[in-house]
Amino acid sequence: MLHVNSQHIDICNALLVHGHSAFTLSIIEYIDISNLDKEKARELIISREQHYFNESRKRQLLMYNILETAGSLLGYKHSEESIELISAKTRKAMSDPEIRAKIKGIPKSEEHREKISEAKKNMPHNADRQKLA
Repeated sequence: MLHVNSQHIDICNALLVHGHSAFTLSIIEYIDISNLDKEKARELIISREQHYFNESRKRQLLMYNILETAGSLLGYKHSEESIELISAKTRKAMSDPEIRAKIKGIPKSEEHREKISEAKKNMPHNADRQKLA
C-alpha cells in the first residue's frame, strides 16, 4: 500500500494517477568505482548525480528529487508526523534494558571521553553551573 505524507506527495500523486507502469528506471551512466577508495568513490558518485540534477533543471525535465543538492540533506525537513514517529521509536528502544546496556557499554577511548567532556563544558546549562561553583 502506498503511504502518502507531505514530503512525497508529488511522487505519490503521480503514481496514483498514472500507475507504476507509467514510470521507468534507467541507468544513464555506469561509473566504475572498483579502483577508488570509499571517499573518492562517494565524491565521484555525488558529482555525477549533481551533474544530472543540473542538466535536468536546464532542460526543464520533470524530476521528483526532494533535495536540491546531491549527497546533502541541507534544507530537508522531517514532517511533524515523522518527528513524532522517530521520537516514539527512540523512546521505546531506550526503554529496553538490553539496548540501553549496548549503548552504555560501548567502550570509549580516553581521547573520545576528553572530547565529550570539553563539549559538555561549553553547553550553556553546564557553563552556568560552573560559574556558580
